[in-house]
Amino acid sequence: MNHDRVALSLSGYLTGPGAYVVLAICVILNSTTSCGNTIDADCLARFRGEATTAWRQWFAFANDIEVTAEERMVQRSLTRDGEEKEEVTEWKLCIARTESGKRWLIERETKGKNVFSVLAFNGEYSFGVAQVPKGSSYQVSSVRRAGADGPPRGDATAATEFWALHAASQLPIGVGVEELVDAPYFRLLHLAYINDGKLIRIESQCLEDSADRLRQAGHHYWAVVDPQKYWTITEAGLKNPETGYEARQELEFQTTADGFPFVRHLAYRMSWPRIKSSAERVWTFETPQKCQHAQGAFYLANYGIPESVATPAVAGSANASKRWWLLALGIVGLLIAWLIRRRGSSHV
Repeated sequence: MNHDRVALSLSGYLTGPGAYVVLAICVILNSTTSCGNTIDADCLARFRGEATTAWRQWFAFANDIEVTAEERMVQRSLTRDGEEKEEVTEWKLCIARTESGKRWLIERETKGKNVFSVLAFNGEYSFGVAQVPKGSSYQVSSVRRAGADGPPRGDATAATEFWALHAASQLPIGVGVEELVDAPYFRLLHLAYINDGKLIRIESQCLEDSADRLRQAGHHYWAVVDPQKYWTITEAGLKNPETGYEARQELEFQTTADGFPFVRHLAYRMSWPRIKSSAERVWTFETPQKCQHAQGAFYLANYGIPESVATPAVAGSANASKRWWLLALGIVGLLIAWLIRRRGSSHV
């Protein structure tokens, strides 16, 4: 139920004392939801004047840490017989970032499956290796060279874990709070204080799809931020009005020795009403510390894999050889065509 619309609908029919009843309902509901579309000019000015600076300081801290965590994913769906099916997967994690995030590493142990994997990026290439079973020799699962614009893209696991790490300032699928307010592909609908001015609620509507269609036009986004704690998100979410799909994140924080708020507990829930399916991922983080991994941990050689596996020279020589073969075949083809044409002209 949309509490805002209920309150606004009632206000059209109630006047005098009845209006105060509606106002009271709005105040009660406003602890977690907005009451109408309002943009508080002073609140907006404060957001633009403080939030970006606070996030920059927070990211400088969060991009040079190492933290261990427990992760649990639950997927629920209906079988063909109409029975509810539940699948649970659990991991132990260690996430490390160093040199302002220029190098990163994720270690994952899948509970109950005796599988240990590592994803890493060292500034030159990213790679994935795994022990199946844990304790055996590492096998390479992926190697990608870095591009001119930074780390290679396409690793869903790394993207998910880093979103969890940065969920204090990013909504589902990596949309930053500042985008809701100032990005041209969002229309700001609501920005105002709630909870007696302690928190700020922001609501926006997406106006255009992103290239990967993870962000889609028509989706409704919202976030509640705490200006007293580096403008971190306490809860946020999105909804697709057409399909009813919803995603919601809720965060609890711990305070580090440096005074920064850092996620202690993150719950991310998704629901697909049309297919009666839902999923939930929950992270519990320990206290972060400075990166403890040695430099070698960010390279294949540390896992018994030759660095030549990540060297483009092999692929380059193979491609060069292929190009020479194609050139040779082309020359031969031209020569044959010339001989046929010459022989044909001699018979005229």
